[in-house]
Amino acid sequence: MKINVSKISRLDGASMDISFEKPILDVVDQQAGFVFEEPIAFKGTITNVGGKLKLEGLFKVYYKANCSRCLKPVTGEAEINILEEFIKDESQEDIDVYTFQGNYIELDRALYDNIILSLPVKLLCSEDCKGICQMCGKDLNEGQCNCNYADINPKLEVLKNFYNN
Repeated sequence: MKINVSKISRLDGASMDISFEKPILDVVDQQAGFVFEEPIAFKGTITNVGGKLKLEGLFKVYYKANCSRCLKPVTGEAEINILEEFIKDESQEDIDVYTFQGNYIELDRALYDNIILSLPVKLLCSEDCKGICQMCGKDLNEGQCNCNYADINPKLEVLKNFYNN
């Protein structure tokens, strides 16, 4: 999403309010394993602070993903506060800085980074989720399976009596 900042880019202390609703980037879906069916709604301000454009705002993201243990579908939401700075692009080599050229700033990368950093690393359908059996694939939340876990990998059998000496 490109924002025209020509009104504030030359005037120190100037600010502008922005708000929009847009579908989330496809890149987030593919790389993070999350599905975003609803658009994000963003409200915030951009302020010129000594030539740097400071973006402050809040947006809410609704997502779907699979439970990390049992693979059941899980839905969730994240309310994300964003505070980022954009500097004039003068061949900056630093990739940790958001830049802008001319009278437009591109918000997609800043929004994407904040979404990825705010999403849970391990998403569970419930805190007491038991997951699935690693041998037969049965959902252990629905009951115990009949798998025999006494089998030991022959390569590791020598470790079986390691502490018995």
